[in-house]
Amino acid sequence: MPTSAPTNHTPGVLSTGWFRSYEHASRGTASVIQLGDGERFARFENFRTSNGPDLRVYLSTTPSSGPGGNFADHYVELGQLKGNLGDQNYVIPTQVSLQRYASVVIWCKRFSVPFAAAPIVTS
Repeated sequence: MPTSAPTNHTPGVLSTGWFRSYEHASRGTASVIQLGDGERFARFENFRTSNGPDLRVYLSTTPSSGPGGNFADHYVELGQLKGNLGDQNYVIPTQVSLQRYASVVIWCKRFSVPFAAAPIVTS
């Protein structure tokens, strides 16, 4: 009976960047972490931002140093922001190619404005 070859994934931090404020003061770090089984997630640490309506977490092709209005042009949504304070994790779907994305963004969907963004650089 044929078996598939095991896939090796090196666990660890793939990228870490500091949040930059846009429409609301924000701070903390965003890291992309990979587990040994290949699961990846965005990890926020020491995170703080303002409360807002319908806040979402995006991976965006726009760099975090770029103009804020462009973050929603090409993105993948990781889910609703779990809270405006503290450490939190967001699963990155396996089909997402991280090489396409330049930043993790806190986006207010209701008003189409960024609260904050942090760079992600993976190889």
